[in-house]
Amino acid sequence: MKVDACIWTKNSSKFLPITLRAFEMAVPRDTLGQRIMVDDQSVDETIKIGATHGWHTYKNPGIGIASAANEALNHVTTPFFISIEHDIILAKDWFTRLVPRIEDHDNVAVCQGVRVPTDKTLRAIFGLDWKTWSIDNNIYRTSVIRKLGGFPRKCDGTCTDSWLKKTVEDAGFEWVIDSSVVSEHIYNGMRHYWRKEEKTKSCSCQFWQQGRLDGFTLLFRLAVTSPIYGLQIALRHNQPKAIFAYPYHRIKLMDAWLTSTMWFPTKMGNDLHRALSNR
Repeated sequence: MKVDACIWTKNSSKFLPITLRAFEMAVPRDTLGQRIMVDDQSVDETIKIGATHGWHTYKNPGIGIASAANEALNHVTTPFFISIEHDIILAKDWFTRLVPRIEDHDNVAVCQGVRVPTDKTLRAIFGLDWKTWSIDNNIYRTSVIRKLGGFPRKCDGTCTDSWLKKTVEDAGFEWVIDSSVVSEHIYNGMRHYWRKEEKTKSCSCQFWQQGRLDGFTLLFRLAVTSPIYGLQIALRHNQPKAIFAYPYHRIKLMDAWLTSTMWFPTKMGNDLHRALSNR
């Protein structure tokens, strides 16, 4: 099985070397075709680092993940292709475990593992429920993704994974998630997590995936239950930072929800929530 590999980057030099080294350990060299990197106007050493590891760089013709992913897809020549993101540390058995889940099953369009945060406090809070589906550690059936029109642009680059999953499943194909294949997502604490989430607006998307809560329920959970849950998490996992990190997370989540009422078109959000809730 020969596969092309794709990655999208923007000022990714901090974590990219770790990600690419882990990729080289996870994916056998003799299975690799092209290494396709689509860059979004980086001003750091991202392109140089990619070249050092054998990745050919293309410019993102637009802005954001959806545009970059579609540009990468334009250059794919193999029946299957991989996508990773610049801050993912693939498990060493990631490729060998996932390939049979898609190669031998014609109805499977996408296959992936899960990933947990490298930060122990975040890992205690989120566990394996870490935005279960994604496009940062995936193997795709190229013909199906092209037939379905590539990576959806409905959210200006954010929520691309959720809309792609909906498109794949609506067309009658499967999106397989193997929760026993666990990679890592690089985060240095809750503040780092939210700096990134605010930048991409995926915080709002995650809240839509979980379903909207009425205002009273949300405020009650924020004011009353979040500190209690934070203390429970801290004691259960021996992570004292969770006492403050979990309520902080809930506050930011509420802020994202309030912001999303303007940022996220209501009909689009309702359609996405309804579609994903029925899976």
